[in-house]
Amino acid sequence: MRVLITGAGGFVGPYLRRALQAAGAEVVGLGPQPIAGEVDLLVDVTDVKATADAVATVKPDAIVHLAGLSSVSECSKNPMRAFQINSGGALSVVGAVLAAKHPCRFLLVSSGEVYGAAAGSGPIDETLLPDPMNVYGATKRAAEIIALQHRHQGLDVIIARPFNHIGAGQTPTFVLPSFAQQVTRVPRGGSVTLEVGNLSAVRDFSHVEDIVQAYRLLLEKGKTGEVYNLGSGVGRSIDSIDRPTPEPKL
Repeated sequence: MRVLITGAGGFVGPYLRRALQAAGAEVVGLGPQPIAGEVDLLVDVTDVKATADAVATVKPDAIVHLAGLSSVSECSKNPMRAFQINSGGALSVVGAVLAAKHPCRFLLVSSGEVYGAAAGSGPIDETLLPDPMNVYGATKRAAEIIALQHRHQGLDVIIARPFNHIGAGQTPTFVLPSFAQQVTRVPRGGSVTLEVGNLSAVRDFSHVEDIVQAYRLLLEKGKTGEVYNLGSGVGRSIDSIDRPTPEPKL
């Protein structure tokens, strides 16, 4: 299987490349910045022609669409750019797949943020109707609608909605890397007061290596047109993250 990863140079891309290669796949990484060993084709997914040319050249059997702005705060600061990249980028790749007329499975990586206000405080499943509360969630929901609409034109699409995932290489725009970065700046023997948000907020944290294995399995076994939540099944407050993970409540 030949797999094209968009956004291959981001946080998740290198983990996904290794997981797919370990399973025997040929991987081609696409991204807007040159990153040795990760980005093979320099393409910005908002460039419709360049994206179409790349897909036509690679002829992938599957695409994992990771490209996009993943920071909630960054999206909120520039909503127009967020929609151009997260929603417009998805439309660009979808169009490229259909134009290539080559059988290709399209895995759109969305986000648990699409549930927004609908999520409440308890466990949720894929039957819950999305109700995004921020720009990032709205851009991801729009991308989902774009992809699912093109299923009626023959797109073999699967939607993944991962919840929070962590690991080495994540940028400090996310909560745990932010804490780690602040700690590393403390002089030896010194002290620090961390800048934090709401530490009682509950999130579902997974390791990125587990999430990319889920992407790999979805490429193999996911059903066309279906939506899949990806997470640990355990809600944890941010201030408990340094303690052992509790068992999920079944």
